Formats: sequence, C-alpha cells, structure tokens
Amino acid sequence: MQIVRISEPMFAYFERVVMPGQILYFKATEDSMLEVYEANMASSAHVDTFPCKQLRSVGVNNNLLKKETPARLQSLTRAA
Repeated sequence: MQIVRISEPMFAYFERVVMPGQILYFKATEDSMLEVYEANMASSAHVDTFPCKQLRSVGVNNNLLKKETPARLQSLTRAA
C-alpha cells in the first residue's frame, strides 16, 4: 500500500491511499510535486518525489475521467 500526496503551493493539498493494481488519475499544476510514501500498519516512509510537470498519462480512456461514468468509480476503487 502506498500513499500519494500532491502539494500545490498556492492552491490545494491532495492525498490518497493507493492499493496494488489501482489506477489513480489526477490533475495538478506544473509546479506541484507528487510525493510517494510506503505505508504499513505503524507508519509511513517517504520513498520518492516527482515534479508533476514530468508526469502525464498515456493511453487514457477519457470516459474514465467523466464523473457520471460508473467505470471511473470502479477504476478508482478496484484492487487487482
């Protein structure tokens, strides 16, 4: 299990638990940073940090990004 955090200095803070096999889509400004933490029952440890301007999705199914699409909820909650 990992925890991802996105900090946008001027706007917001985003944090989600990501299970193995789970897909997580997000939008962020170019100056945001994606922080990845390994989590266990007792604590979490910082693993890596990525500039969001270096990240992009490849082969995205745009239907998954629409709020009213049930497939989006499945992709965000499904653990493989």
